[in-house]
Amino acid sequence: MTPRHWTLNLKSSIRAIPNHQIIETVFSSILDVTLSNDWKGACHESCGAIHILLNEFGVQNTWCIGEAKVGQAFFDHSWIEINSEIYDISICTPLQLTFRSGPIIKGIDIDTNQQTTALHGVVSGQPNDPITVAVKSYNLTTYLTNSPIHPKLGTWVLIDQVAKHKLRTILNLPQLMIKYKGQFFTQKP
Repeated sequence: MTPRHWTLNLKSSIRAIPNHQIIETVFSSILDVTLSNDWKGACHESCGAIHILLNEFGVQNTWCIGEAKVGQAFFDHSWIEINSEIYDISICTPLQLTFRSGPIIKGIDIDTNQQTTALHGVVSGQPNDPITVAVKSYNLTTYLTNSPIHPKLGTWVLIDQVAKHKLRTILNLPQLMIKYKGQFFTQKP
């Protein structure tokens, strides 16, 4: 379950921007799933799902893949940008604790309610890790379909459930799977 202060800080950080209800619903829903399932190291997968949900509900966003830095630790990572601002919920459940930060909404660490100290789009000079290499080699539909979340539909099940139960809309998954058969991320920097 998402800590109450995270939910309140998420809401207050985006209250004044267009489409804030959709943004809040998508990020809080994926954050709830991430925390309740202890979904560690799922930045690429969760960002792919968030990117599709935001797009389908009219929120322009960029799914970014690059490196992030928390403290002195560099790591391959995915995050979302809306109006050039960082949105990164998976950073709260990394594979290694040295990569951990509070979830970031519009550049705000919603655990501390302060500007994040995590850096995104930095360069360490190290090659991509094997998971990031694989993510970049697949199209989005294939990558999300091969997720271990569901044996046949992968992460598409999560996209469908958030749309249906939180956003009260039925999505046509077969149509979306055709639409997202391409590379939909932006390499940062």
